[in-house]
Amino acid sequence: FHEEAFTHAIHIAGIPDALALDKPQLFAPYELALRQRIYDHIRTANVLVVPSEYSRRQVADKLNISLDRIWIAVHGAEAMENDASISASEHRLASLQTNSPTPLPQPYVFYPANNWPHKRHELLFMVMAEVWKTRPDLNLVLTGGRSGGVALEPLIAIASPGRVHDLGFVEETRLQSLYAHAEALLFMSEHEGFGMPVVEAMLYGCPVMCAPLTAIPE
Repeated sequence: FHEEAFTHAIHIAGIPDALALDKPQLFAPYELALRQRIYDHIRTANVLVVPSEYSRRQVADKLNISLDRIWIAVHGAEAMENDASISASEHRLASLQTNSPTPLPQPYVFYPANNWPHKRHELLFMVMAEVWKTRPDLNLVLTGGRSGGVALEPLIAIASPGRVHDLGFVEETRLQSLYAHAEALLFMSEHEGFGMPVVEAMLYGCPVMCAPLTAIPE
């Protein structure tokens, strides 16, 4: 698009957070430059829309924008069309339809997250090492994008390969099943503009354990 076309137009912009300004060490130089360009244009918007009070204050502080120009529109998790409860047989069938050669063993805890550094998979495996001392029967199920972030294979190899199941990216209906049958969501992220997995877990009755950081307490 032509950026100059928006210079004098009344417009609204949406932004999830100011992560690149808060933690620039997480980004490659070219990514930082791209985000800085986005931030520069966002400053010209008449109204900014963010998903949480944390993001509202972070964006206002980092971009020097008045709070009265920043509005909050929280995200929502959508229930299944028919029945939010998923039977055990359906769960086993869904397990067979993933890349896993066998159905996921019960019991398990769940962490859906891309392998970005701020998602703290290293901390997750440290926690699980302690958990396994008293709960050796507990499995760990991972999902999320696996592109250019922290390499999870070495962490899994060192931890307990037979009890860790990395499914990578999965479809939405598959996620619903995984939430519904997990003992808990272990949400290790240290920075969230909102924290959608927390809302999704609560929707499907999955207990949540997470750090009281950034937007997560909201």
